[in-house]
Amino acid sequence: MTSVVERVRSGLVAPVFDDPERTRIARLLYPIALSILAVMLGSALVVAHPAVVAEPRIAWSAQAMVGGLMLVVLGLVRLGRVRLAAGAFSSAFWLLITGMTWAMGGINSPTIAAYVLVAVLAGFLWGTRGVTAMVALTAAAGLLMLWGESAGLRPPPISEVNTAYAWLVLVTSLVVTAQLVHRALQDTDLALGQVRTRAREQAAVAELGQRALAGVPPSLLLPEACRVIGRTLCVEWVSILERTVGEDESLLLRAGDGWPEEAYGVARFDMSLATQAGYTLLTRQPVVVDDQEQEDRFPASRGLRGLGVVSSLSVVVPGDEDGLPYGEIGVHSTRKRHFSADDVVFVEAVANLVALALRRARDQQALKSREEELRQAQKMEAVGRFAGGIAHDFNNLLTAITGYNEFLLRSLALDHPGRADAQEIARVTEQASALTHQILAFSRRQVLQPQVIDLNEVIRGTDSLLRRLIGEDLAFTTRLAPDLVPVRVDPGQVEQVLVNLAVNARDAMPRGGELRISTWSEELPPGSGSLVAVVEVSDTGVGMDPETQVRAFDPFFTTKDRFKGTGLGLSTVYGIVEQSGGSISVESQLGRGARFRVQLPRAPDVPAQQRLASGIAPAAGSETLLLTEDEASVRRFMRRVLDEQGYTVLEAANGAEALKVAARHPGPIDLLVTDVIMPELGGAELTQRLKRTHPETRVLYVSGYADDALGQHGVLAEGASFLAKPFTSESLVRKVREVLDLAGRREAGVPDPGER
Repeated sequence: MTSVVERVRSGLVAPVFDDPERTRIARLLYPIALSILAVMLGSALVVAHPAVVAEPRIAWSAQAMVGGLMLVVLGLVRLGRVRLAAGAFSSAFWLLITGMTWAMGGINSPTIAAYVLVAVLAGFLWGTRGVTAMVALTAAAGLLMLWGESAGLRPPPISEVNTAYAWLVLVTSLVVTAQLVHRALQDTDLALGQVRTRAREQAAVAELGQRALAGVPPSLLLPEACRVIGRTLCVEWVSILERTVGEDESLLLRAGDGWPEEAYGVARFDMSLATQAGYTLLTRQPVVVDDQEQEDRFPASRGLRGLGVVSSLSVVVPGDEDGLPYGEIGVHSTRKRHFSADDVVFVEAVANLVALALRRARDQQALKSREEELRQAQKMEAVGRFAGGIAHDFNNLLTAITGYNEFLLRSLALDHPGRADAQEIARVTEQASALTHQILAFSRRQVLQPQVIDLNEVIRGTDSLLRRLIGEDLAFTTRLAPDLVPVRVDPGQVEQVLVNLAVNARDAMPRGGELRISTWSEELPPGSGSLVAVVEVSDTGVGMDPETQVRAFDPFFTTKDRFKGTGLGLSTVYGIVEQSGGSISVESQLGRGARFRVQLPRAPDVPAQQRLASGIAPAAGSETLLLTEDEASVRRFMRRVLDEQGYTVLEAANGAEALKVAARHPGPIDLLVTDVIMPELGGAELTQRLKRTHPETRVLYVSGYADDALGQHGVLAEGASFLAKPFTSESLVRKVREVLDLAGRREAGVPDPGER
């Protein structure tokens, strides 16, 4: 019995379609057709009575025809052929009124007033075009009736008492008019309600937008957005789901309204086409579900039904410029309702605000991180400049100490009691010199001087430094291949690479472990005959995931805590290796440590006599040298060494004085030995001015400054010869001889075997 009642009740209600226009016409046409059908049925016995109508069969036929037409119209509407039903209804209604008007007195019939109703109905169904069409047809029908009456063609009345027909038309017209007025009032109320809803939604979006512009953090803005949606749309459940990436790709409940507090940041939902949320995210289109019980697109959304959700709306929350969405907003009601297009636009507007707020928060965080990185870089820059300044003064002192200590050692007999003290001074100054090089390596301001070296020797030379860096709780071992091929790089840069990799390994082993440095020669590619020297720095630390490995050498990328890393160490290593013509790679697994492998190409073959030159005392000379040094103690030391080698030494305390000395000297000047940074006139400008009068003069720069200062003074140009302070008398003599001999070979057209 209940099912029968429900079926009857549903049959009396106009169906709803996906197309809003079809739904509007159905809601207008369906009750009118039902009302006319009811009038026909209710008046059938009265109108067809012989006392009222002379021809009952004609009345029954007319009413049966009208009733049948209404049944056809109702059936077409139920089948979804709404526009066909509307056309049939309008045409039949017009023909019925026209026929009754002609039969009941023609142009003078009272039923002619029903044409107004036909035009109004056409306007509701078809708009202005419908009204125009009905007016034109009615005017044509009136003219035909006038012509027919004037021609005597009007038929006799179908009944002697036809007042009943007039009343029937009047009642029908009143019923239709009442339905039209009711529909118009409903549409007006609906329109006003939509206007009020739209205004409320726009006000909510504006308020939320102001909060977003005010810089409210996402942790507060997202829950507030959910509350605004819930309050505006009068729904019980609102959720903002965040798309998570990785192996467990799903949707995480980030914020919401109506959910238990413990669900936020924990509850996850399947991200597949079988769920409404996943379908929305993957298709990136809004999804409206009027009734979850009748929805068969999302079989995996039964969880919503378990919460009592009947109707739902979900939209995408846009993501970054890469096109991937952040997630989605879900709106759920426990009452059956249809979310309108305005509701979809409102929720999409909130979703866009949420996306903008999230993007702004990420941008602000990135900017803050960049500012912090910049501050760290500026601190390192300041430390480097400070270290460079200290190194300059300290290196001048060490040069003088080293030089005069050498003189002292040469003057002491082997059995002299003070010789041991002098030797200890030499050892300590050598350690101090190494310390300044290490400071410059840390600050990345060491002078770049590529030369053919044995990497094993550099590793052994940094052994004590690396042990101090990593601490006593880490084991440090080396495996150095004895047949390692030589390479042409800057030893200071190699030291910096080792230091940075060792520090990186130390930080990856907070609970202890082993740091190992291994070397070997390798043929790359196999069978090519091209050898490379390989240096591998491995640790047993925490390791890296694949994403970290990809970004390991990116500038400013770091996995360390704030203020504990700049993200420049590995990027500096990468730059040094690349500039040296080599390559670097990393292999790692989480929990299994990391291996950094540096490959450097073998240096060009060096003649045996050049490789052994370091063990032969440098030859003396007879050339004329112009020595320019502002530090008196260093200048005196250098002159004494060069005098002892037989050179003719012209001495000056600065660049301006050196030009005067050169102008007074009648002969050629074979070599200018000059400090870089001096008062009045620096080494670079001195060279330029001296070359105008002595173009044949070679130049050897000496300095205790870092490469930054030297670069500013134009010294590090290609082909410039440089000797870093502190230096020994032997290294000074050797470098002077090397520059003079190189000049002689070039003048004779003999290439330098050490050059590439």
